[in-house]
Amino acid sequence: MAAPLCNPLVLRVDAGPSIGLGHLMRTVAIGQEWRDRGGEVTIITASPVPQIEKRLNSEAFSMRVIAGPPGSGQDAIDTAALARSLGAEWIVVDGYRFLGDYQKVLKDCGYKVLFIDDYGHAGVYPADIVLNQNISARDQMYFHRDPGTRLLLGPRYAMIRQEFVRFRNLAHHVPESAMRLLVTLGGADPDHVTLTVIQALKALGRHAPHATFVIGEMNPCGEEIARALASLPGHTIVRGGESLPDLMSRSDAAISGGGSTTGELLFMGVPFLSIILAENQERVVRELEAQGFTRNLGKGHDLLPEKLAGILAEFLGSWETRAQFSEKGRHLVDGFGTARIGMHLSGERLWLREAEKEDCMQIWEWANDLAVRQASFHPARIPLVDHKTWFSRKLSDPGCFLFIAMDRDDQPVGQIRFDLANDEAEVDYSIDERFRGKGLGFHLLVGGLNALRRRIQIRAVKGYVKPENPPSIRTFEKAGFVPREMEEKNGFRAIKFTLDL
Repeated sequence: MAAPLCNPLVLRVDAGPSIGLGHLMRTVAIGQEWRDRGGEVTIITASPVPQIEKRLNSEAFSMRVIAGPPGSGQDAIDTAALARSLGAEWIVVDGYRFLGDYQKVLKDCGYKVLFIDDYGHAGVYPADIVLNQNISARDQMYFHRDPGTRLLLGPRYAMIRQEFVRFRNLAHHVPESAMRLLVTLGGADPDHVTLTVIQALKALGRHAPHATFVIGEMNPCGEEIARALASLPGHTIVRGGESLPDLMSRSDAAISGGGSTTGELLFMGVPFLSIILAENQERVVRELEAQGFTRNLGKGHDLLPEKLAGILAEFLGSWETRAQFSEKGRHLVDGFGTARIGMHLSGERLWLREAEKEDCMQIWEWANDLAVRQASFHPARIPLVDHKTWFSRKLSDPGCFLFIAMDRDDQPVGQIRFDLANDEAEVDYSIDERFRGKGLGFHLLVGGLNALRRRIQIRAVKGYVKPENPPSIRTFEKAGFVPREMEEKNGFRAIKFTLDL
């Protein structure tokens, strides 16, 4: 069987007071996906600040430090040498100091490169993959790319960390009047925009909402902010961003910088106002506003407290605006971005997601496909009412793992289900008739097994195939299953396949 990914992954990224934590945190999301696929993750950095080490230790990532000037040729050579010593195949690069020449050095050293970009800053792009998760991403930004360079563009590739993804099925309530405000302005806030927000809240007086201020770990003004908030009783300061998912889940609205946090707020369904804190955020914020996802407050260093107070009062009191922002945001960012990225890094043809209640009709149609019924040990057509009862029961069964397979165009390709009994699981899968004959059954089976092993430890997996179904027999054998004895299953002869884990 094709094992879970085992080649180490290298992430080249920096963090610090001048550049914040955004680049680091979004590469952590890719690292989490790779780690859960069975691969080791190493972050190479030129800025080994304590906050980074603490976070990486919590993720079971390792860290290596290089001494060369960030983005220099020596940096690239040192990064390639470390990657070679780790046995890595891919290097993920994120940061504005890394340009086309940097990518080329890594490529010339024999590595595959995924380059994370925001606005086309690198000039030329010899990387294997260019990833831009922003709503403003366009092909034209990367006109000067190599012929073989793949583009992964837009919010479908948003790098959402696992601590946020666990809130996927949480319905975000939009109250008539928003009284719980979250203020999160990045890891550093070099222009001290947090103080401007505090002055705006003071201007609102008794109409001010309860505000929670997330002060980034790179922000040197924590004490000054605390003093400014002393005259605003009931407001809260949180140092660091580790509690952001929980804070967002309890917030009615937010004020945010235009960096990666916007993707997290969109995913969580939190309506928010955007402040441009860096030049690279301007295009993103303007596009989000133009498409009705946020209100653009302009550049942070130009923002006046009086103006912000007026906009904030109107926003907090407008249920219609906030409800629209919330609903549209959750549709824009679905939280499967790193699964799609992982598919491209691994060379797989499918990515898997857990089945949801909206998949009921699709699975019913697949189940009643003529070829599926002929291969089944219950060949009669399934009535819809019976299927709905069965499907609801399976979704709520902790011993059932049901996945939907998606291709690179986000088309549903098929389903795979594992039903647990003691320390074994029985597998059932099917492919949409439009995608048969392309070898996807093997990728679905192996992908499903890897997804199962990320969630639970079991001794073995078994599957049953009719002798007159040679495509499934070949798929099980290719995936490493061993044919055992013939058994009778619901009145039919069946080959029992097993895979010891």
